[in-house]
Amino acid sequence: MRLSGASAMVNHGAKADKSSEPLSGIFSGSSFLIFTNKNSFVHADNYWIHSWLPGSTPWAVLTFMAIGMLAWLVALVLSNDKLVFLHSREWQVQPLYLAGHLFTAWMFVLPFTKLFHRALESMEGPKEVILSYTKVVLGPQSLIGATVLAIPFLVALVRSFLLGQYEEYYLVVDSGLALVDIWMMIIWAAEWWINSYIWFILIGFIGLTLSAIKYCTFKGEIEEILIHEKYKPFLLLIVQGSTSCLFFFMISSGYVWYAEGELDDYIGLGLTLALLVFGFTPPWVLLRHNLERQINLRTIMLGDRLAAIDSGNVPPGQVAESIAIREFSLISRIQYLDRLKAELGQKEGRSVILRLLIPALTFGWEFLRPFLIGV
Repeated sequence: MRLSGASAMVNHGAKADKSSEPLSGIFSGSSFLIFTNKNSFVHADNYWIHSWLPGSTPWAVLTFMAIGMLAWLVALVLSNDKLVFLHSREWQVQPLYLAGHLFTAWMFVLPFTKLFHRALESMEGPKEVILSYTKVVLGPQSLIGATVLAIPFLVALVRSFLLGQYEEYYLVVDSGLALVDIWMMIIWAAEWWINSYIWFILIGFIGLTLSAIKYCTFKGEIEEILIHEKYKPFLLLIVQGSTSCLFFFMISSGYVWYAEGELDDYIGLGLTLALLVFGFTPPWVLLRHNLERQINLRTIMLGDRLAAIDSGNVPPGQVAESIAIREFSLISRIQYLDRLKAELGQKEGRSVILRLLIPALTFGWEFLRPFLIGV
């Protein structure tokens, strides 16, 4: 796809209860295993979009590659010069590129939903209200939202074609715009729309995450919340998004290199990256603030108990050693809370930075290269 060129674009402690089963997704064994089986996700049937999506990674790959090949076969039928078509680098790579768009959207939708539900299972508050909005984000309304977001880019794409700005990408330049070129524009438009759908999903889950963190609270004492990492699914949302963006960046880079694309081909991916980072920063900050506030309150309470023990007299019949053990226990708990607070979200933050560093550096180099080397 030219104008946008492409687009797309972010182990839980085991317990006996369902809410703390090991997460199935990017942190189940391999950090690049996105989502393995929709059947293990009990909420999948509750959302409209899930009924249209493949239920496992292999099935998703086969389905989306089949769609890409079908688009290629249609182009082959529409082309007048079959030999020129078969030698066209643009059309050689389009099946994979279109499949990459679809698979990236799949990578966002299913794990985002599962991670969000896993987080809500560990919380209490107006969860039903929040889940009702989740059905809006994942329902037929999402198609309308994606279309609205895509309109400016689709208009620009059609206008560019009508003005002949993509002449060099026509199958046979001398013959002018042909049916196969119009089909190419339709595929690029579809890729833009898939981009916009991903943006709608991102915006929706950013709002849902903010609402959940603001209006709901985690169940249990702060020590239980931290030890079992009940907050972690919220952090994994952005890690999942960054993993999906890294995957699509690899697809986009291969497309740009092979089909001789330009910086325009990274616009959609860059917008997704920006939305992922700047959109999920407020929820991340709010989550850290809420957890740190609970940690500080718990630390103050433990400190008060320590001070009460330290200032009191040893009761009759109680040896001093038992008092020392109680003091040591409280001091250890305070130090443990301090360490957990310092480590809160650091691993996920490093994971996001590492995943987004390569795309960010590439964007920077492509932007600065004309100024540095004049090419």
